[in-house]
Amino acid sequence: MNELLRIKPKCESEGFNLIISNSCFDVWLYYAYHVTMPNFQLPSDPLKISGKFKGWLPRVIRGGISPKKATLNIHINIKNAKINYREDENGIPLLFSTNMYLLAEDLLHFIEPELLKIIKENKRNEERFRSRNKKQLCTNMYSKRIRNLVVVYLITTNSNVVSTILWLFDY
Repeated sequence: MNELLRIKPKCESEGFNLIISNSCFDVWLYYAYHVTMPNFQLPSDPLKISGKFKGWLPRVIRGGISPKKATLNIHINIKNAKINYREDENGIPLLFSTNMYLLAEDLLHFIEPELLKIIKENKRNEERFRSRNKKQLCTNMYSKRIRNLVVVYLITTNSNVVSTILWLFDY
């Protein structure tokens, strides 16, 4: 903390923002997924907060945090980080606050055109994937129905049912 207080005036005098995620960069990534401050049980040792927080994240974010998602959802990330931003009397972010949104906002106009293309392409790919999965799901359900019909035939031993099944399902 003392180091931050020492370098903060130097950064300001040089026209730089001191970007801090308290307790770690993962706080910034967390806000790509959640609008609220983390409901994280603090360990008794303050030096273990960052490590424990990183270990806690996969329990509250399915699959864990992803820097890629934070980038693709940068607008949400900025909004959520701003909503939860708090700082102390020295201008240092409080625990689970990050002013990374300042840097993200500054960089956004450089990356946004390309980022929007990537987001659009990802949505198209996701729609294609979901469409394919729906077709596969229907095919799987259809296959299950075929097996059920074959079982019905075996139980009834009706030859008309067999020829209908063979025709209907291209056996």
